[in-house]
Amino acid sequence: MSHLRFALLVSALLPAASAIADSAMQGENLLRALPHGYKIGYQTRQGQMSMSEMVPSDESVESWTSMVTTQVFHGARIPADAFQQRLAANLSGACSSANAVKIDAGEEDGYTYALWQHVCPLNPATGKPEHFWSKTIEGNDAFYSVQFAFRHAPSERDTNLALRHLAGVRLCDSRIRGRDCPNVRPVHQD
Repeated sequence: MSHLRFALLVSALLPAASAIADSAMQGENLLRALPHGYKIGYQTRQGQMSMSEMVPSDESVESWTSMVTTQVFHGARIPADAFQQRLAANLSGACSSANAVKIDAGEEDGYTYALWQHVCPLNPATGKPEHFWSKTIEGNDAFYSVQFAFRHAPSERDTNLALRHLAGVRLCDSRIRGRDCPNVRPVHQD
């Protein structure tokens, strides 16, 4: 099994002179930022799937207006677009007026990715709209999905926040030249 770890890279928490020594990540790692003003609201590992949910600092995973969800399917080899299409079909099953649009796809740092926008104008389960962007990445050790969701029609500012965040989601691998991982300091959540 790989030495897969999450890395929350929060530049504001990485002072130049740190009392805690930096360390190099090993193996394949998902690099993603904790958005400013957000906290980790929930984390779990169930079988081969790890998941974390980040929400605004004054909200909870039970009651949120925006949420970033990360899923890692350890050992899975899933085509990025196929996962997005399945996600769109599942959303349509739960929300009859849902739609999904592929925004971008290609290769970053040697990994295939897909970026889609998914919209449910009125989620019957919550009575609220749900809009989210989803980036999926085909890793060598796992399959990765990161979603940035809003329970309202997103403003231009919201859209830019989500797309900037997802643009920063990447993979690195200490075992592959040119895909080196940065040195990071562990981030602890209170």
